[in-house]
Amino acid sequence: MHNAEWRQWTDFIGLVLATGYVKGGRAESIMLVGDPGSGKSALLERFAGVPSVMVATDATSEGIKRHIIPDAISRRARHLMLPEMYKLMQRRGATADNTIGILTLMMSGEMRKAYIGKDEPEEFPPDFQMGVVAAMPTRVFADWNITINNTGLLSRMMPIAFTLSPEQRLAIEQAIARQDTTLLRPVSYQWPDRPVEVQWNERLAVLVMRLADDIRSSGEQRNRLIQMLVSFAQGATILEREHRTTPRHLDLVRSFLPLIQLVRSKPKVTPKKKS
Repeated sequence: MHNAEWRQWTDFIGLVLATGYVKGGRAESIMLVGDPGSGKSALLERFAGVPSVMVATDATSEGIKRHIIPDAISRRARHLMLPEMYKLMQRRGATADNTIGILTLMMSGEMRKAYIGKDEPEEFPPDFQMGVVAAMPTRVFADWNITINNTGLLSRMMPIAFTLSPEQRLAIEQAIARQDTTLLRPVSYQWPDRPVEVQWNERLAVLVMRLADDIRSSGEQRNRLIQMLVSFAQGATILEREHRTTPRHLDLVRSFLPLIQLVRSKPKVTPKKKS
């Protein structure tokens, strides 16, 4: 029972990645926001071998456009994993802004014509879209509030608070002391070898809305949240090796609601000087 939380977080990341296998669907994007050393990067690295995933420890806009995206297109990868996204944010000014900008375009599926830099426009497949699964320390996320809001990054990816109970943290510490790497082993899910067509029943809309109501701190992100829940239900359908989404798949998504606590990004307010 000590590692039940770790397994649940692992299954949740698996659910996010499963959205990339839905034929014609959107590969969903999330950012785990948590304290340094909490295990969020180690969690993501368990998925480095998933066929639909590309991993980058650091990147710039040019590196993403010239290397990551062409490789993703040739490999049919649907998710870019950034276990240490704070490195991308350490570059101040235009470099960081351009990197965030191209990630936003990539997640939105708006890169059919990209006018970035001095070179000729790059051609991308009309249906190209790629999700991002990232991790960032809480303090860095807070420091970049204004930049994150101004770029629209969080209109494309959901920031989710990553926390573990004291019991789970103790279990991880004990595993480290024993040099037990079981919790770090690569996942062994059976992924599809091609995109899967998933049938959606519009009658499930009521259940989706109820799920959205049960998630706190959604605020202005509610539209994206509803789309994300639909994608998660379709991803759950694929993980269950089925082709039609039913209320049972939404129940599977509901089991992850304790983890889906959204982090709000608020612009910093400078106190007014007293006259």
